Amino acid sequence: MTYFGNSNKNDEAGVRLKRKKREEALLVLKEGLQDPDTHVIYRNALEKRKKRLEKLLGIECENDEEEHAELREACQRTFKGERIISEKTKELAEKKAKEGEEVDVSNIGKSVWRMCDGGEGSVEELALEGYKKKGWKGFHSENGILTTVFAMLFFDIIFEDIEGVFETSFQSAPLDLATDAFCITRAESISKRLAEIGRGEAAVILEEVDDREREKKTCCVGLHWDRYAKQDLLEVVQCLGPKALVCICKVFAEEWGHRASGMPDLCLWKPEKGKLKFAEVKGPGDRLSDTQRIWIDLLIGAGVEVELCKVVEFDQEDEAKSVSKAKKARKRARKQEEQEEELEPVVIVLD
Repeated sequence: MTYFGNSNKNDEAGVRLKRKKREEALLVLKEGLQDPDTHVIYRNALEKRKKRLEKLLGIECENDEEEHAELREACQRTFKGERIISEKTKELAEKKAKEGEEVDVSNIGKSVWRMCDGGEGSVEELALEGYKKKGWKGFHSENGILTTVFAMLFFDIIFEDIEGVFETSFQSAPLDLATDAFCITRAESISKRLAEIGRGEAAVILEEVDDREREKKTCCVGLHWDRYAKQDLLEVVQCLGPKALVCICKVFAEEWGHRASGMPDLCLWKPEKGKLKFAEVKGPGDRLSDTQRIWIDLLIGAGVEVELCKVVEFDQEDEAKSVSKAKKARKRARKQEEQEEELEPVVIVLD
């Protein structure tokens, strides 16, 4: 058997080469984070990678806080519920067990929860039910309601007649919507519309577009006619207020390609009080994505309240309280029925 060279030297050379490559990668990451054109969507992932490389290289970074602004975090709320293991989940668990895999049923598939009416629902539906009990109107809308508001407020700008962006009459958006060109070529129109929204004219613009286009259900990117009634949209616009609307619409106009997803799950409002907030709902084991963190930061910065709503399972004490409460409710209902029966008029027929 023939050996070429010294194996120890080869190992040392490999280690040096790996370190050199990591140092080069770290340099590129630092340059990227310092570049003003690096989009905020990517900054969090780049920062995580940078910290990992610094750890591998044994480098301490003294200026982390200066180099990377921390994203604002939502306040937290917790709802408790009864989790249901569906038949589909059981089948998947049995299949994995037969294949010799270790199975944790709680981590298989999307979680299912018991609703107040005894039915089954998602983690978002359970949270929405909890908020409605507290007097909030709301939708499990995710991206839908904000993109609908933007599409209606910018309807004429989206369909502005600009050369080369509409190749057919069947397009629901211009070809340049997800590019920098959208904002650049329509700068004057966008600036004028943002000023109108800032003056509190959003409800008037939205109502005009709704009255003109709803019956035809004109196809437009981000717009969902069937999900949201005009009155709900007007209430959302009024509760959001001019400052938040300007911020959200400006971001959509400039960065539709990056920002059309990742918005919080629930949109909640109290029209009589002029209050609105968003809630991102997470079940057991769920975590926020980078795009969700960035949307939360943007909304908080625009003056909008955002909550991180965690849904957890009842513990035994909670379950006992829930059962006791249900029994008391049934007892009250029976008592009320008995009282109503006693008060029923008795009709005596005389021959």
